[in-house]
Amino acid sequence: MRIQKRNGRTPEEMDLSVNNDKKRISRYHIQAFWILLTTFTLSLGYEVYRDIAKAGVSSFDTFNPALVIFYLIGFGVTMLVRTNQRWAWWLVLLFTLGLVALGTFYYDPVILPARHPGLLDWFESVAYLGLLFIVAFLCLQQLRGHILVPGEHPSS
Repeated sequence: MRIQKRNGRTPEEMDLSVNNDKKRISRYHIQAFWILLTTFTLSLGYEVYRDIAKAGVSSFDTFNPALVIFYLIGFGVTMLVRTNQRWAWWLVLLFTLGLVALGTFYYDPVILPARHPGLLDWFESVAYLGLLFIVAFLCLQQLRGHILVPGEHPSS
């Protein structure tokens, strides 16, 4: 009976309790889940802060039904990545790349200047986009079937 390998490793090698070579085997769906959860929680907290502390500074500082729908979708996609299904990875990749494009070409040049940004505003924008880039990278790694192991060069 032949054991089918996934990402170049047998199921036994993927099991951390059996893996005796002490190398950390990355589980992208868990990492992507926590990063997305952090991303959307940070963003939601920031929007609530803007609604409470900066109400009236700009027309973008009002919490509205569109934001509720956005965060429901965002947290839904966050839960979806836990399924670790190939179609879900494609959906998360397209979603994160769409958000990166939206943040880069609409939020940063239009909404952020209208909010008269301070240090916290810039931090939230950069952290949000940076975390989305990391999730997009994890999606690509998963879809390509690559596992990153610390201390190993990808070509070895």
